Amino acid sequence: MPGDERGVSAERVDRFLRMTLELPEYWSIVDATLSSRDAEVLARDTRLTRERGQVDITLAPAEGKLPCPECGVASPRYDQRPEQTWEHLPLFDFRTFLHAKPVRIRCPEHGVRTVAMPWARPDSGFTLEYEFRVLDMVKDTPVHSIARKLGVTDQRLWRVVHHYAAAIRRGVSFTGIRHLGIDEKASRRGHNYISLVVDLDTHKVIFATEGRDGSVLTEFVHTMEAGGGSRDAVDLVTMDMSAAFIAGVEREFPQAQIIFDKFHVIQLVTEAVDEVRREEQKEVAELKGSRYLFLKNPDNLTRKQQAQLESLLHVPLKTARAYGLRLQLQEFYENEPSEDALNVWYARAIRSRLDPMKRVAKTVKRHWQGVLLGATTKLTNAVLEGINSVIQAAKSRARGYRRVQNLINMIFILFYPIDRLLATRYVK
Repeated sequence: MPGDERGVSAERVDRFLRMTLELPEYWSIVDATLSSRDAEVLARDTRLTRERGQVDITLAPAEGKLPCPECGVASPRYDQRPEQTWEHLPLFDFRTFLHAKPVRIRCPEHGVRTVAMPWARPDSGFTLEYEFRVLDMVKDTPVHSIARKLGVTDQRLWRVVHHYAAAIRRGVSFTGIRHLGIDEKASRRGHNYISLVVDLDTHKVIFATEGRDGSVLTEFVHTMEAGGGSRDAVDLVTMDMSAAFIAGVEREFPQAQIIFDKFHVIQLVTEAVDEVRREEQKEVAELKGSRYLFLKNPDNLTRKQQAQLESLLHVPLKTARAYGLRLQLQEFYENEPSEDALNVWYARAIRSRLDPMKRVAKTVKRHWQGVLLGATTKLTNAVLEGINSVIQAAKSRARGYRRVQNLINMIFILFYPIDRLLATRYVK
């Protein structure tokens, strides 16, 4: 590596590259070449961070014996593999590639092993630093946009995401899990869903899979027991009133109490209020354009909206009665909930002569114990709602995911930080 016109020595360049790449002593730089883009092409590139050319760095292991990657014992060479190439982070806007021929040694204890190449994980075309940068970027930017900026295919970057997501999922511990939250999330338009399971004590996603039928819980139990957990340790499960989830929990966790989430119960009542309003507005013109007045909580309305709502509530409307029942159910949750208080609300709803409200009341009656437990224990799926909002934001940025598995793996990348110091655990 000859010095440049200002007298930078080859030794200094070598030292700079070694420090940048964090090479161990048994790997050395034997060549480094730089090729620049055509001046006219570069001049037409108006980006602030434009690709100026390419740096190719060739590495070679030291002569003689090399350390075994398992035990570090100096061992004789066995053979040398064909040259491989890894893309590294750009150096001064020059795309940078490392080239090396992997060497295998024969360890007295561990047999034939490939000498460690600590800049990359096996079977990857990128260095670890490059992959970590990608993993940081995908949390805020769609994969296809990152691929376009880096000049690689999005399929290559998805392979990076899939590898680390799979490693994260293998590392999830299910030991001691007692409280679960289960919810579903639309993966894309149409009837395509994924199911999420969250540890309500740690607020972490511990399982995600395609579908939302009863088999989801069976698949989760297999994963849980393989990860050191026990179905018998689970004593509380929060969920919506999905018949498939109920049947799955009763089958797989027969000892667990089912808790129906407050927010889903309130959502049922809110939808019933809107159904009453839609039917009544056919005859009452004043109700047109009032949908959001009855969907939102009074505290979330503007002063103008509050005044408009008050004027409607003073009129003997069916919608007003339905809205009152919704507020009464919210008060049940916010005050000191008891079975007597829930009985009072149920009786009012049944006698309301409003079919949508009566249907909700009957639904609550069918799931009575779970609704009451949700009110008295204060356990909710609020954690899952927060997680769903993050997932929805990621979907919006990406304008959807072509494959369900892409979304599932992205969820684990979003919610599990990858510690650089523990990288070896993830790269194997």
